[in-house]
Amino acid sequence: MSYFVSKEILDEVVSMMPQEFYVKKETITSPKGNKYTVYMYDYQSGFPKYFERHPYARELRGITVIIDDSGREYIYPAVPKFFNIDQYEKTSYDILKDKPVHGVFVKEDGSMLMPLILPDDSLVFKTKVNFRAKQVQRAMEYIRKHPEYEEFIREVYEKGYMPLFEFVSPINRLTVPYNTEDLIFIMARDFCTGHIVAPSQLWDITSKYDIKTPADELSKYPDIPSLVAAAKTVEGIEGWVVYVDGKLVKVKTDWYLNKAGVKQQDKRLQFTKWVLNDKADDFLSKMQKDSDTYRYLIYVGEVLTNALSAMANQIVKIYSEPGKTRKEIAIQYRNELFFEPLMRLYVLYEKGEPITVEKAYKTIKQSWQRMLKKEKGRNKLFTQLNILPYEEFILKQQKQEEDKIVNETLQRVNSSAEKKYNNKGLKFR
Repeated sequence: MSYFVSKEILDEVVSMMPQEFYVKKETITSPKGNKYTVYMYDYQSGFPKYFERHPYARELRGITVIIDDSGREYIYPAVPKFFNIDQYEKTSYDILKDKPVHGVFVKEDGSMLMPLILPDDSLVFKTKVNFRAKQVQRAMEYIRKHPEYEEFIREVYEKGYMPLFEFVSPINRLTVPYNTEDLIFIMARDFCTGHIVAPSQLWDITSKYDIKTPADELSKYPDIPSLVAAAKTVEGIEGWVVYVDGKLVKVKTDWYLNKAGVKQQDKRLQFTKWVLNDKADDFLSKMQKDSDTYRYLIYVGEVLTNALSAMANQIVKIYSEPGKTRKEIAIQYRNELFFEPLMRLYVLYEKGEPITVEKAYKTIKQSWQRMLKKEKGRNKLFTQLNILPYEEFILKQQKQEEDKIVNETLQRVNSSAEKKYNNKGLKFR
């Protein structure tokens, strides 16, 4: 089979932006006992600007490459990165409001799962970068109870598509409540072209096996204006995935955003939580681009992602040298903000397991999430990262704007005076 993308291209994105994207390599054993080398690609920061720097950057959201003993590549595409209405210029309301809408599906609030048919024909599941997550284990149990799902997956593969699911459960609850545990078929990807195939396009197969799909609401909301209006009043759902003008966009409901924390008063604390929980892009789309809150969320996001990347790389560098004792590391780095995740990772270092940037990044992020739960911890985080409070940031921005205006005025005055003096044959100093 020929694929629309190659491992070489995916590696190119990572090497081009190593702070923003990464690849996780591991060896897995199939249910039939065969071993495979697996490469899983994902991003560290979800800000749109990084995904505009390479035409294939959006694919790095769980896309997986498996290489067999003969060196042959098998590529499994995931749901590509896509953005909210009004999150940035290319998804602005003004650009999309009159474009044709081809699909509107309720966005499920669960965990994306990818079913992989391995080279030895056995079936496994994975999240974006994990074969052993709890959601994976429960999905395999679900498949055993509902064997028609495996038949469906195999038939979709035979047609040249990669099926993708969302796992929802009362146990796996994020913001939207679910009463039952389900695997919901959300889309497929064409292996050869990369094209996205909506659930409705495979209705003949989904109906054959009675596969659950998201609610199709195109008839209720046939265009972008009607969706944006509905987002202000509809409750009980995260929002919609919209197929418009050849691209995917998201529309989130105000109900969901309020449930997820938009009403919190401490902007520094709330915005930090959003960034560390990968929710910042949901809220950016609801903010005016020229507003102070928009600029402040961008600022908090950049401070945190830059610090996470720098400290993750520092941890990898520390553990790249063998033979270090726990005591030596504790004494040398006890005052660093990454001390707690550094010591957590010592267990792996002691076992001889490699400490990757992705592993360090995730461990630091989890550590900072814990710090935010207590006042002493969050004060330490804000102080050491020098994240300004919202009001202080706004005052600083205003001061910079005022200084800019003064400097521009002085330049115009000086330029005018210089011209006046030069016209009289005098040298201006």
